[in-house]
Amino acid sequence: MYNPVLPDEPEWAQDGACAYADCTPLLTGRPMADVRQIVEAWLHQEGTKIKKQNNP
Repeated sequence: MYNPVLPDEPEWAQDGACAYADCTPLLTGRPMADVRQIVEAWLHQEGTKIKKQNNP
């Protein structure tokens, strides 16, 4: 995949090198097979390097 399959609607929070988002509203009410496929797409995608920003 060239573009990340990540939710852009929930607000992301950062804790060190980890980012967190509550995806409950995106997954609630979906069949478990759909939830599994969505989560696997999030987890198994190729990582994207992001350049570290220099602080002034």
